[in-house]
Amino acid sequence: IALHIIGGYIDGDKAYLKKILALHKSLKLENNVIFWDDLPFASSFLQYFDLYWSTALWEGLPTAIIESMLKKILVVSTDVVGNIDLVNVNTGILTPVKDHHKIAEKLHSAIGANNDTLVENAFVFATNNFSSEQYKLKICSLYREVAL
Repeated sequence: IALHIIGGYIDGDKAYLKKILALHKSLKLENNVIFWDDLPFASSFLQYFDLYWSTALWEGLPTAIIESMLKKILVVSTDVVGNIDLVNVNTGILTPVKDHHKIAEKLHSAIGANNDTLVENAFVFATNNFSSEQYKLKICSLYREVAL
């Protein structure tokens, strides 16, 4: 098992990042926790993962969750605004924010479990609501509405 952390940090987080990297090194997690920083086309790596975990404290438009659903990857996410518009008991696994015991429990139960129904439900939901075909249909509908 490995945890891949993709994404950068803001200048205000430099001290926190330094603390995390020191802990990472002291616990000898280099082979199991990988920090990738910002990656262009990060979603192209999703196909290599069995689970996508969103740890967001809030989310405007959780595109990574949508992309994961469309690639049939199990989604585990925090129960925050934005995420809860996509993830529910039928489409993924929700965890509370900042409750490491419950988060660990949910992740532990997700790993190795048969999540095929959740993954398939999420795929159907994302396809019906967020696929490029659906986007095209919504844009065309909007143009028809404005043109008339």
